[in-house]
Amino acid sequence: MHKYLQENLHFHLKKEYLIILLVFFVTFANFTVLPKILSEELNAGIDSYLVGILLSIGSFSAAISSIPIGIYLDKNPVGRMLSIGLLLRTLPFFILIMTQGYIASLFCIFLLGVLSPFISLGGYLWISRTVENNKGKILGIFTAAFNAGTIGGPIVGGYISDCVGFSKCCFFLAITHILFIPFFFNMSDSSHNLSVSIKKSISTHKNTLVKLIFLAILINTISAFYGPYWAVLANRAGATEHNIRVIMAVLGAVITLGAIIAGWLSDRVGTVKVIYCGLLGLMLVLPFIPLSSFLFMLVGLYSIAKLVESLTCTGTTVLFLKLPKDFRGTFYSLSIFVSWSFYMISVVVSGIILDRQGVNSVFVITEFLIIILIIYFKYVNSILKKIDIIN
Repeated sequence: MHKYLQENLHFHLKKEYLIILLVFFVTFANFTVLPKILSEELNAGIDSYLVGILLSIGSFSAAISSIPIGIYLDKNPVGRMLSIGLLLRTLPFFILIMTQGYIASLFCIFLLGVLSPFISLGGYLWISRTVENNKGKILGIFTAAFNAGTIGGPIVGGYISDCVGFSKCCFFLAITHILFIPFFFNMSDSSHNLSVSIKKSISTHKNTLVKLIFLAILINTISAFYGPYWAVLANRAGATEHNIRVIMAVLGAVITLGAIIAGWLSDRVGTVKVIYCGLLGLMLVLPFIPLSSFLFMLVGLYSIAKLVESLTCTGTTVLFLKLPKDFRGTFYSLSIFVSWSFYMISVVVSGIILDRQGVNSVFVITEFLIIILIIYFKYVNSILKKIDIIN
């Protein structure tokens, strides 16, 4: 049965689209169970700091596990890693079927975070190694699949969970993970028998890689300074709980659209122009957000901001595709860990500034950071052109 499905599905779909479908499903599964877990723990009246731990543990564990997974994938084929990740991801869903409670929920979210890079990083590397034409387009759709999952999970997955029950929903998600495995277990890529020393190759490009990691840090810091605070501004504008959910879905859809547009434009006008377009657009729209006098205006401006920010983020990811193949996974995973560490720090700092100095101060600092990033990217661009990495 699996062989029949595999042969027919491969006839109609290229492998990169199977990976995109897989990424969507994995994110969909995550965001089907996460809102349910969070809602139950909040209803149980747990302390606020425990809620914070529950929300952050997944991102933290994913950032840590991405480093060894990235190093391993630089020397090994992606297909089996995808299959192993899918098999292991069934564990948290079976745990949620058997038991619930804060500790079990925390452990399951931790596991989902640890196992996320098996799929996300593995899929990213397979596309970067194997897809020859329209890499930007494929990567844009790949990135958009994540965001589409964050929309479909809470809405569609949540509805299914309400209809059939949470335990049955978890069982269905676990079994679907297993059904995906045969499609990827023997999937080949160009990673076999790499003889180049990762350590030596990284040492050769050390200065360039440090500059690119700092670029990722600046982009994530900017996103952290203004990104999470739409909810605060929406609450001040009189948003209800229903409004907040709708806004989350709208922003997720806009980011998805931005990723697709960025990938498409990268193939046609070049990665550098896409990144500059995103930065300049963000710099122009941010000053108007604190001036929003009603909710619809706030949502519209924030949507534009997230759209152009998505151009910069996706464009930067496409840029990283041009790095040498032999250490691409190691570098990308390291950049994720470092830049997201700074993201978490920036969220805390910007939140303190927001409470003490007001929203205007947050957006003034964000504008200043964007100007620094534009100047810095111009400098990095000139260096990368010399070594033929960027276009």
